Amino acid sequence: MLRAISPWFEHKLFLTATPHNAHTRCFSGFLEQLDPVRFTQTSEFTDAIKQRISEVVVRRLKREINQLDEQAGRTPRFCDRIPQPIPLYFGVEEKRLSAAFAEFRAAVKSAIASSRRTEQIAAFFAIEVLNKRLLSCPYTFAYSWHRFKAGIEQEDSAELAKVQAARRATLEDLDDDREVEGRLQHAAKTTGAWFKPLLSRLTAEVASIDVALEELGLISQYEDFLPDPEADER
Repeated sequence: MLRAISPWFEHKLFLTATPHNAHTRCFSGFLEQLDPVRFTQTSEFTDAIKQRISEVVVRRLKREINQLDEQAGRTPRFCDRIPQPIPLYFGVEEKRLSAAFAEFRAAVKSAIASSRRTEQIAAFFAIEVLNKRLLSCPYTFAYSWHRFKAGIEQEDSAELAKVQAARRATLEDLDDDREVEGRLQHAAKTTGAWFKPLLSRLTAEVASIDVALEELGLISQYEDFLPDPEADER
């Protein structure tokens, strides 16, 4: 919408009460709409760009506004926030899933201990992808785990180069959350296919994760969504 209407206005002022998402391309895209002469969408800020940003971006924190109010003899507009930690307890089933994945992670590290450095990086990447999904919630982990297993069940294993390409794809700074999600799922499946030769040494750990997901009711939900390898080939 901004791209459609901004060319019709010579002077622009963008106001927001929330910070941006910390992605350089997103932030620089906003700056480009604000002033296309001084800014273009980019993935990296140079010192010159940072200097230009300081000329057009003004950030005022609540405590700074309160200080100005106090200096002017006014009642501060914002109250003091005193955060209190709230304990979060995992359920029994979630704890079992976390423990099962910890065993899987340890088994993978043991299986690749004597492998080449490039192969270790590929294995650690697979663990990283799954671990991030587990930290999100069991539901997202389950989806990535089933993609991982779909890769394992492929007829052919994936070459190391494909894993490296999938890793590079996930490291790109993207604006589209759906594209980010798609690349993570592709990475899960690709690393699963690469793990095929190691599967015989990870059978017990894989089974433990499956059992933990079954206890959470997250096995049958995804069976209908697993890709058909023959359909992929077609």
